[in-house]
Amino acid sequence: MAARIVVDGYNLMMAGQGMNRGMLRDLEKAREGLINKLAGYKKITANKITVVFDGSLEGGIYPKKTKIAGIDVVFSRHPQKADDVIKAAAGKSGGGLIVVTSDNALARTVERAGCTTISSPEFMDKVEYAAIAELKGDTGEEDYSQRPPGTKKKGNPRRASKKERKRRARLRKL
Repeated sequence: MAARIVVDGYNLMMAGQGMNRGMLRDLEKAREGLINKLAGYKKITANKITVVFDGSLEGGIYPKKTKIAGIDVVFSRHPQKADDVIKAAAGKSGGGLIVVTSDNALARTVERAGCTTISSPEFMDKVEYAAIAELKGDTGEEDYSQRPPGTKKKGNPRRASKKERKRRARLRKL
């Protein structure tokens, strides 16, 4: 089953791509670059991706919601921020979202709603790894038919907490 991913757009552009505010003079070009990377990732993984941007930075000249290259792009309306849109989506989802943000306050809020969070640099690493794997032709699927049946499991018998195991399971879908 494909994961539903909600991305804090400007946060990912700043933290995930190593950009700073001075480099973002041409926001349109930076947004297009981010959306193109995410579209490539979506093509590989078939995850549903929504990117939320602060629309107030542009004075509300963009439509509230649009679809570009298979990515849902949402611009918040003034005085609402992208964080508010993400919090509302997390509350409505019932905990089925993976939220990409490095904003600690937003991450805590959506985790309280039952959603999983991943930091922007960590997610960008997954996006770039998927692009490299596609170029190499690696599907990421292992051949389990060569494994002998009934092998004993070895390792540490201590388990991670249920919350941590659930988080890891959701992130494996990325």
